[in-house]
Amino acid sequence: MKHHLTFLFAGLLTASALSSGVLLRSASAEHAAVAPMIAASEVFAQSGETVTVELAVQNNPGIAALSLNIEYDPQKLTLLDASNQADWSNAVFISGGDKTVIPYTLNWDTDGSVDYTADCVLATLQFAIKNGASGDAAIGVQVNQESTFHADFSEAKFDTQNGIVHIGAITTTSPETTLVTTETSTAATNTTTASTNTTTLTTVTTPTMPEPLRGDIDGNGSVDVIDAQIALKAYAELMADNPSGLSEMAFRAADVDRSGDLSVTDAQYILQYYTLNTLSAKPTAWEEIISR
Repeated sequence: MKHHLTFLFAGLLTASALSSGVLLRSASAEHAAVAPMIAASEVFAQSGETVTVELAVQNNPGIAALSLNIEYDPQKLTLLDASNQADWSNAVFISGGDKTVIPYTLNWDTDGSVDYTADCVLATLQFAIKNGASGDAAIGVQVNQESTFHADFSEAKFDTQNGIVHIGAITTTSPETTLVTTETSTAATNTTTASTNTTTLTTVTTPTMPEPLRGDIDGNGSVDVIDAQIALKAYAELMADNPSGLSEMAFRAADVDRSGDLSVTDAQYILQYYTLNTLSAKPTAWEEIISR
């Protein structure tokens, strides 16, 4: 049986990768490589709130000049501010003027005399979430390669990781109110008895489990090809009438189509999400992938 499941798992993994237009082996190799990265953060909020998304450089090979294009969904988000956070002594930070123009451009220009090599938060983006907005809003990050280079003016290449604003993903605790009635009787003279009813309101708070990051089964803060592999392995175990091996939080993260079950389709969606948002740098929300 296990031998048969091994072949089933291998077949599912290959089919899932091919359906996304990327070989899984190629994606795994890129995932494993320690590549320079410009990444946007993921945040949780509700409509009407204001959120801050961080742009950070990871595995920095050295930068003398950097230019980024930022894209977002104007139907859900309004860009309020873009602030420089990079501690680069001789760098001049220039952001796009009109915040309604998409893509919004961020530039760091220096005299080219030195490469800044520290990993750090480059900038923060403040967004207002529009009233009535819901679902995921992707924050796209693209590097303008012609304006991004080292001190020797050679091209500085970076991978990018898009951010996500999860709107309405935070669950709130609803107080449960229990009405407790206590009767107290007091006796007076001449055998006259008065009865007093005392009502006490007791609030009972039921804790709720935090919402996991959709697709992030291993809980490392990002959605990648490893999560797709974990989902397929768990599905194969369930097909063999074995436990999935996932915790409750991990299972909820793996069930990306919110069907209540784990299937090979969930693994395919996870791989497509990783391919589009990370490898192809095309901001794509879960709802768009699932509705195809």
